[in-house]
Amino acid sequence: MRNPLAVYCEYGGGTYYTNSTGSYCIINGTYFNALQYYENNVSPQYSFCAHYD
Repeated sequence: MRNPLAVYCEYGGGTYYTNSTGSYCIINGTYFNALQYYENNVSPQYSFCAHYD
């Protein structure tokens, strides 16, 4: 089973990245904490819903 944070990030148009400091969702060169992105705690222009408008 795939990581839900990775799936959400990728369907939102981002790239999921993880290293020793945490997991991130990269959208248009901007790094977001993957959990914050999943919980929609990011600027509206980067939100999951903005990708599908």
